Amino acid sequence: MATKYGRINQNAYRVLNRAMPGHFTVILKSSPMLPKLLKNRRTEVGVRIPNEPITLEIVRQYGSPIIATSIPNRPNDTPYTMGFDIHETHGHGIDLTVDVGDELSGEETTIIDLRENEIILVRQGAGHL
Repeated sequence: MATKYGRINQNAYRVLNRAMPGHFTVILKSSPMLPKLLKNRRTEVGVRIPNEPITLEIVRQYGSPIIATSIPNRPNDTPYTMGFDIHETHGHGIDLTVDVGDELSGEETTIIDLRENEIILVRQGAGHL
């Protein structure tokens, strides 16, 4: 599915095979399909394939990727760790909140820029290559 919305060169393909699914977000050059879908002229796309069974099942059932943004941290800069907290604060702008009942780690993903041939670490987070 990622190849439909992002351009994946041979180097990016190798990294994606090691990192996905997992705690990574990769930045790719967008494919011609993405601007049509989002109705804008974005030249890059962030792709994340989490290792979370519920999320993967939602994507499988829906048949398309989830287009989403990150939830900002709380005013004291700590991440949200419970689904109900996210829903209470941001639920007015969210189509679906899944609260698994357990506290989430709140760790950010590791962001890797794969738009060119070299691998650029943008942010170190929970993912390790």
